[in-house]
Amino acid sequence: MNFRLFILAWVLVPTGCGALPNVAEEPSASANAIIGGVSDSADDSVVTLFAIAASGNSGTLCTASVIAPTVLLTAAHCVLPGEVPIDARFRAYQGDDFTTHPNRFIAVKETHFDPEFSIDDLGAGHDVAVAILAEAISAPVLQINRVPLTATVVGKSVRLVGYGASAGNPLTGTGAKRQVSTVVDAYDDLLLNVGKPDAVTCNGDSGGPAFLRMDGPSSREVIVGIASFGSVHCGGSAYHTRVDVYASFLDGWVEHATTGADPLPPANGQ
Repeated sequence: MNFRLFILAWVLVPTGCGALPNVAEEPSASANAIIGGVSDSADDSVVTLFAIAASGNSGTLCTASVIAPTVLLTAAHCVLPGEVPIDARFRAYQGDDFTTHPNRFIAVKETHFDPEFSIDDLGAGHDVAVAILAEAISAPVLQINRVPLTATVVGKSVRLVGYGASAGNPLTGTGAKRQVSTVVDAYDDLLLNVGKPDAVTCNGDSGGPAFLRMDGPSSREVIVGIASFGSVHCGGSAYHTRVDVYASFLDGWVEHATTGADPLPPANGQ
């Protein structure tokens, strides 16, 4: 696992959009996003997360999920100093296509990532973070998986949602929210391996959810993974951070956002 992907592919400025170095075109609406995806107008609780440079002329884009009225779940690399602009201001966008209403933002007052995360060792996990909003968002709260995964998860259908690229080479189609259904290929103590070359996350989908419908009498979708990294040009399966492993980390920051309490140190480094 010595390759990087999904690392914040797009620039945002107040008056328009442009590409980061080595990215060929601006974000735009597309018939597809996520590789093999289709338009998604139903997932109101999946939003974009922007990091806008203090100068106002550059920034980066990720995907995030509402897990409390003022808390977004995303990937650590989406808020990590050095991976986002210096003195970045974070904003969330709720909508199907940020190119249609590029100024409809909600301010983020705090971001927090797992301190065990290393951008140089993505396979070690811990690519999990939260963004705490300045005001509550009008969207249903999504549920995270708290049940330890077993080998039975392999082969199960998962649904991916994000605002990322619809093609990996060149990177095109970022900006519109899309979804795609695929399967879990493998899992380990920290990560899920998800997707196929024609149904997988890509740049800009970082931090977005992998939904799985859990078995049981009250069967419903829960977030089992957070888009983290994958192969160059989005040409194969991708790796997602297992949410159940980091439930205590997330619970601490939700409690902080709700009551102001300081979160306890994560148990066992989680």
